[in-house]
Amino acid sequence: MDRSRTTRIFGALMLGACVVPLSGCIAWSPEADAEHGARQGLASLVKESQDRIWESRVALTQDPEAAVATIPGLADVRRGSAEGTWLLTDLRQDASGTALTLTASAGGEAGGGLFFQQATLRTCWTLLVAPEGSRVDTASADCAERLAAGRFPEGLAEAKVVPFDGLGVRHHVDESDYPAAPCQCSSGEPCDCPGG
Repeated sequence: MDRSRTTRIFGALMLGACVVPLSGCIAWSPEADAEHGARQGLASLVKESQDRIWESRVALTQDPEAAVATIPGLADVRRGSAEGTWLLTDLRQDASGTALTLTASAGGEAGGGLFFQQATLRTCWTLLVAPEGSRVDTASADCAERLAAGRFPEGLAEAKVVPFDGLGVRHHVDESDYPAAPCQCSSGEPCDCPGG
């Protein structure tokens, strides 16, 4: 009888020893962490695209086709190029301004060993440069209609689509987002700064 009782107690302790570590793994989700990292990467890519388009806004209002070729990191998939940070899927100019529709993907990793997870996400957005170049508005675009077979890097079509609006990035940029650098003068050189 004592041996049976000892076996049951030992069995209960072993079961508890197995359940406690597993419950910690269930509470932590490497998949959610990987997706969170990918979302942060997408948000960063959208913000960077806003910065690059802001720098080129004047050229985009004058000759959009020529301007897109000069924007670093922008690949024009309409012309067959798919190597870039952002893929340009549509470009149009009308009375409302110049609209560039872009798509990008980002990946995230979490965990390790048996718990390693990867996530690849993509989103699509349209940047609308006002006709006078005074602001750039950003809005969600439909990723499904923007995929053209054979024009995108492998794996992009399989990436999970997340809506632009769920990334928490700014929807408008203007001069207030890009203040002028302070005027600085070097010692012994002519200075054009006010009061300089």
